[in-house]
Order: sequence, then structure tokens, then C-alpha cells
Amino acid sequence: MSCPVSVVSVHQLASVIRNRMEHVLIIDSRSFIEHNTCHIAASVNVCCSKIVKRRLQQDKLSVTELLIHTCHCDVNEDLEVVVYDQATENVEKLIRG
Repeated sequence: MSCPVSVVSVHQLASVIRNRMEHVLIIDSRSFIEHNTCHIAASVNVCCSKIVKRRLQQDKLSVTELLIHTCHCDVNEDLEVVVYDQATENVEKLIRG
């Protein structure tokens, strides 16, 4: 199952946080140190090893499984997921063909 991927602006994300926070899971994919220095309130830090990233890319591990096992998050189908990394400039690089 593919998920729609899009880039949101800071203002759009702020609006989502203010108006629909109970329907959004914000994943901070930066390092543990960066997350602890400063992060979006209620975000979940998911910084994983290269091995785990490779397993995700090869569909040997789902994002849901990763969140359940590393963050103990209860992910349901109704949640909108926002991934925050502070560095991605081109969303096309995130989409697998």
C-alpha cells in the first residue's frame, strides 16, 4: 500500500498541530542529540541504524513495525504521519518507484 507523500511548510505544520494534533503522528528522524536539543512538542524520535533503514527500503520491515517496537507507538490507519528531518530538499528522493 502506498501513501501519498508531500512537503508541508512550517505554517501548514503549525496549523495541523494547532487544529488536528490528535489525528497526527509527527516523527522526528533526526539524531537523538538533535531531538533532545530542540524538537516539536509531542513528536516521536525515530533515529535508526543503517541496517534498519536498509530493511525499511527493502520492505523487510514496515514503518508501523518500527514505530511499535522502537517507540511503543500505537499507529492506526486514521493517523496522518508527518516525518520531520530538517534536511530533505527533494521529496521525490523519498518516494520509491
